[in-house]
Amino acid sequence: MNTKTETLLLALGSNLGQREENIKSAVDMLRQAHGMELIKVSENYKTSPIDFSSDNEFLNAAALFRTNLEPHQVLSLTQHIETQLGRRQKSKAGIHYDRTIDIDIIDQGQRIIDTPTLILPHPRAHLRRFVLQPLCDICPNHKLPNQSHTILELLTMLNTQFKIEKITHFTEDVAAALAQLMPQLSSSPFELERLGRVIESPQSALYIIRDETDTICGTITLALYPCLSGEKAWIEDLVVDSKARGRGYARQLVAHAIAEAKSIGVKKVLLTSRPSRSAANQLYRSMGFEQRQTNVYQMITDNNS
Repeated sequence: MNTKTETLLLALGSNLGQREENIKSAVDMLRQAHGMELIKVSENYKTSPIDFSSDNEFLNAAALFRTNLEPHQVLSLTQHIETQLGRRQKSKAGIHYDRTIDIDIIDQGQRIIDTPTLILPHPRAHLRRFVLQPLCDICPNHKLPNQSHTILELLTMLNTQFKIEKITHFTEDVAAALAQLMPQLSSSPFELERLGRVIESPQSALYIIRDETDTICGTITLALYPCLSGEKAWIEDLVVDSKARGRGYARQLVAHAIAEAKSIGVKKVLLTSRPSRSAANQLYRSMGFEQRQTNVYQMITDNNS
């Protein structure tokens, strides 16, 4: 056992059973262990499984402790708690499983350790949003010993690792992602036939944005209208998944749509937004859109019955 205490950062995750209770129980058991002093716990964050397929969404959190235990003693403690809370299989050789609880040591006392059973700092922590996001709640200015950037800076850097693609043909992964996204924008049922028409139409362009894990996080449609007063383009169906908001993806999608419209000679780009969508309206104003002094009228046709 150490004669002095050290800062200890732990990442926790659960995607089986009562996930919130699993994380709370793990933190309580850690807090009650000899040589462990709890300093702070993050909020819980919903995330999709990474590196394996599962229908079970994760809750992830992080906790800051002070401890006088040696790192391998902390490892034994976390593994004991995982077993106590029902975890039966550990990830091995890149194969991952659903789990009631997972506790990873991210950093302890700025130590650098490389053994068959423990590597510190965690070798992939700087690449994992589900680790960095909760860590930002409790230690945004902390630097891992092998990184020159703070936790907050590392998370901000992840936000720049996106790809925007124009969808030119139907694929199952795009259809599945849009089926998840569109209900977050509209109560109208999502229809695969309508998706096909949008993709095939020469007067519309459908774009998606993927994050650093190649997950589709948002979409936008650019609709083109040849008019006597000049070529116009409307931005429609902008939506970013609720778990991916706050990363700047909506701004990137809008900027991309504007650039695409300009590249084909469009002189005017328009969009509509409900007054109640204050965050969206603030975004549009910040990007140079001006609110027009006109009314938008809508008619619901018999085709909707």
